Amino acid sequence: MAAVGDDTAAAIVALQRVSLLLTEIAQGG
Repeated sequence: MAAVGDDTAAAIVALQRVSLLLTEIAQGG
């Protein structure tokens, strides 16, 4: 279960990073 939790947390962080990148691109563009 711990491994699944870690994978989920990693996925959430990745999604947050992508969201930030998209936001910066949208604002910059």
